[in-house]
This record gives sequence, C-alpha cells and structure tokens, in this order.
Amino acid sequence: MGADADEPENDVYAIRSVIERLGRLKGQAIELSKSELKLESFRNAVRQSDHRQAIRLANWIPLRHLAVEELRELTSALADEASALSDNSEDELKRYDRIVAAVERLEQLGQNDPTMRHRAARALFYKGFTLGILKRSEEEIGVYDEVVRRFGEDTQPGVRELVAKALVSKGFALAASNRSEDAIGAYDEVVRRFGEDTQPGVRQEVTIALFNKGNRLRALKRSPGAIGIYDEAVRRFGDATEPALPEPVAKALVNKGVALGALNRSEDAIRVYDQVVRRLGDAREPAWRELVASALLNKGVALGDLNRNEDAISTYDEVIRRFGDVTEPWLREQVAKAKAAKKMLSRKPRKV
Repeated sequence: MGADADEPENDVYAIRSVIERLGRLKGQAIELSKSELKLESFRNAVRQSDHRQAIRLANWIPLRHLAVEELRELTSALADEASALSDNSEDELKRYDRIVAAVERLEQLGQNDPTMRHRAARALFYKGFTLGILKRSEEEIGVYDEVVRRFGEDTQPGVRELVAKALVSKGFALAASNRSEDAIGAYDEVVRRFGEDTQPGVRQEVTIALFNKGNRLRALKRSPGAIGIYDEAVRRFGDATEPALPEPVAKALVNKGVALGALNRSEDAIRVYDQVVRRLGDAREPAWRELVASALLNKGVALGDLNRNEDAISTYDEVIRRFGDVTEPWLREQVAKAKAAKKMLSRKPRKV
C-alpha cells in the first residue's frame, strides 16, 4: 500500500520532467529556426551584393548553431565581403573578428582545415593593417602580436608569409611611434624566424626587415651598424632572382651610400651608387628607375663634396639624359634637382 501511495507523486515528477525536456527541446528548435532565418537573410544580402548589410547580419548568427558546412560557407562569404567593403570602417574590423571566430568554431568541431586557418590569419593581419590606417597604433601592434601567437608555428607557406608580414608591419608601427629599439627587435625576430626560409614571399619580408632595421639604426645615428645591416641584405639577397627582391636590395644600397656619406666616406659612397646603377640601370619599372635617379643624384653630391665638380656635372647630365623626357612627377623632380645642382656647380670658378 505504501508503494501505491507514492505512485501519483512519482508520476507528477515524471510528467514534469518530460514537460521540462520538451520545453528545452522546443526552445532549442526555436533557436535553431532563428539561426536558419538569420543565415538565410545573410545569404540574401550576399546575393544582392549588399556588403555592409551582409556583414552586419553575420554578426547576429550564433556560430554554435551552425553545422560545419554552414561555418565554411559563412567564413568564405565573409572573406569576400571584407574585401568588397574595404572602407576602414568598424564593420570591416568586426568582419575580420567574425572570420577568426568562425574558424575557431570549426577547430572546436575538429575541423583543422589549412584553407580556413589561412583565412583566419589573413583576416587578423588585415585587421591590424586597417587599425594602422586608422592611427590606432597600440591596437594595431596588439593584433600583429596575436597573429604571431596564433600562427607563428604554422608551416603553411601562405600563413608563414602573413606572420612575417605581421612582424615587419609591427616594426613599422613601432618605429612610427618613436619606439626604435622595439622596432629593431621586431625586425630581428623576422630574420631569426625566417632568415633561412626559401619561399619568395617570406624572403622578401626578410629583405624588407633588414632594410628597415638599417634605417632605424641610421635614424639613431648608428651609421656603422646600419652599413653592416645593409651589407647583410645585399649578401643574403643580392643575387636573388625573385622579381620582388631587387628593389629592397637596391634601396639598401642607396641608403648604405647615404650612411657612408654621413661618415665622410664619399669615395666608398660613390662606389655603392655605381653598384645601384649597374644593377638597375636598364630597368623600366618606375620604382627601380627612381632608385637609379636617387643613386645618381647622391653620387653627384658625393663628387661635389670631393671637389670633383666636372665629374659631378657629368653625373647630373646623366640624370637629365636618362630621365629628361619622363612624365612621372617624382622623376621629373629629380631631373629638376639635377639641373639646379649642375647650374650651381657650373657657376663655381674652376681650379687652375
């Protein structure tokens, strides 16, 4: 009888438990339904190329309710939307965060997809880059640190290049904030991590890191150290065949010449400028032609410092001959400088 007396109460508890479970399931179904509606609204905005609306809608989609393929779809679409909406806005910044969060969710689900990791690394890097454009330097530097923390040990070539870019960009941001020693440390880390890398894109970042480190040392009036770093850049990459490398190497040589001039080593500086002209003298690329013009102008100044005025005038004539008919504003400015310097030297009395 005692057992029978307890049965109604047990039934009540059982019924209540079933009701609670049904309520939870109903709530979950409602949440899933809402997520599906939000995802479909996002898809419609993407189809209509309403980039800003698509990005804002994506922010409201609960990632925990998305299946693996839906997370992949969202990540891919967000990467495209972030490229389309490149206006340095808060929406753009939030999209980069959302891409990273979606990839994190995929990894929680056991999906360690190299393509998705590359997208996350790229999103973080461009978030930092955008913060730099917005002059939010401390945040920018923090994001570059996050790129290195998250992806610094990744072996994917594309991700390694992004890590190298993040460190170079961090150095640049630190230098712009007058934190030269910290900037030098960032550039040193690029060389330490990637100095022996054979991937062209990574090698380019190492060259830029060395060039920028030399510039920081020169700005700190440490010209001998700067010259050593420029020499290291030339030693490592002077014979490289990758299309992107001759420019930073030539920049290193031009700045080495400037550093030598600051030490009153004009003869050595002239030899360095001649090396630039030999390397790039026949180049048609605008950036390389600018380096040749800089080298020749600086050579003319160095010759003038040695009172070799006739040689200096001949060098300025070479600038005019090479670039006198160009239309690029910067090169036209160099031609004007060469003409003015030649005119000034021509007025000086000649030594008998």
